[in-house]
Amino acid sequence: MNKKITKTSELAKELGFDEAEKKSIDEQIDNRSVSRKLTVLRAKSGLSQAEIAKKLNTSQSSISKLEYATNDQIKMSRQKIIFNN
Repeated sequence: MNKKITKTSELAKELGFDEAEKKSIDEQIDNRSVSRKLTVLRAKSGLSQAEIAKKLNTSQSSISKLEYATNDQIKMSRQKIIFNN
């Protein structure tokens, strides 16, 4: 019987990655936690990027950038979201 894989660490182990490679994968995933959570929240609400952009008084491309950014590229304030390049 095949075991259902539910975690990236399990998949990395199954694919034969060593501990250093698994750690690197986990770090990369953790570094996208903010954008991943925002994407999930938007999707669960049933809103498109354009619809959420309108609600936030910004552009669809800004929402796209936010959803694909890494944590260290995002700086948030009460007034706006800033992308660090």
